[in-house]
Amino acid sequence: MEITRNQRNQWKSPEINGNQRKHSKSRNQEI
Repeated sequence: MEITRNQRNQWKSPEINGNQRKHSKSRNQEI
């Protein structure tokens, strides 16, 4: 699955929980 820039920006936003931040980092490494 390709991740859009908007989704990456949402992951970086402070509103997101730490758990989702960890997932976003691991997904970025897989891509």
